Amino acid sequence: LSSVMTEIQEMDRLIGLILQLSKLEMKETAARREVIDIAAVTASLLEHYEAVIHSRDLAVKASLPPPGLLVTGVADDLRTAVQNILDNAFRYAPRGGIVTVRAGGRGENAVLAVANESSLDPSECEKIFLPFYRSGSSEEQGYGLGLAITRKIAALHGGDVRAEKEGGTITVTMTIPLSG
Repeated sequence: LSSVMTEIQEMDRLIGLILQLSKLEMKETAARREVIDIAAVTASLLEHYEAVIHSRDLAVKASLPPPGLLVTGVADDLRTAVQNILDNAFRYAPRGGIVTVRAGGRGENAVLAVANESSLDPSECEKIFLPFYRSGSSEEQGYGLGLAITRKIAALHGGDVRAEKEGGTITVTMTIPLSG
C-alpha cells in the first residue's frame, strides 16, 4: 500500500508540473505582479535546502547582495524559477561537491548564476531546457520539466535563462529586468 501511495504522489507531482508548463505556454500566469527582491528569494531558498545540502555533503559558496535586487513579476513564478535552478544544482552536483550561487545586477538586469560540477556534455546545454529532456549521463530521478518551466517563467518576465559548460562546471544563469 505504501508503494502505491508513493506512485500516486509522484504521478500527482508530474501532472502538476505538466499543468504548470501548459499554463505558462498559454501565458495563463497570475496577473498580479509585484516588486520582489530576487536575492532575498534566493537566500530564503538556500535556507530551505540546508538539509539537502548537508545530506549530500555539499559546500555552498553564496555571494548575494544586500537587500535591494528588485524585479517586478509574479512572486510564486519567480520563486519557482529560482528553486528549479537551485534544485538542479544540488541534485546533480557530485556528493561532496561545490555549488556556487551568485546574484547581482548587471546593467538593467538582475542576474542569478548557479554553478556546479557536472558530467553534462556541452552539446546538451541548450537541450536541458526542452520539456522532458533528460541527460543520458544523469542517474538522478526527475521529469525533465524544471528548467523548461524556468525558461518559460524568465521569458514571461522579459528575461532569459542559459547554461554554459566550461571544463567540468556547468553554470545556469537567469536574467530578469530590474524594477525601474
